[in-house]
Amino acid sequence: MSSETQSLPNPGGPPKRHLRNYLLQPRFQLKYTGMVVACHRSSIASVLGYFAYDYSRGQTESLYHHDEIRARSRSRRCATTSVRWARDEDQ
Repeated sequence: MSSETQSLPNPGGPPKRHLRNYLLQPRFQLKYTGMVVACHRSSIASVLGYFAYDYSRGQTESLYHHDEIRARSRSRRCATTSVRWARDEDQ
């Protein structure tokens, strides 16, 4: 091995890290990273939005069922009360 091919240790310590050292093709890498992040963000937002919509729809349906049950019980109470009044008047 020749002395030219051997790498000498950095006399100043470890190399300083800079953002420009990490990006090989900054325009391409940042554009690609932005596209990937945007795609994942929109897909996650779509899934969570669907879950929120489905939950909201279920809550609305349960309110309608609750109102129907409440209305039925009121009509039964009114019918029962009128029958009781009719019995009381007959006696």
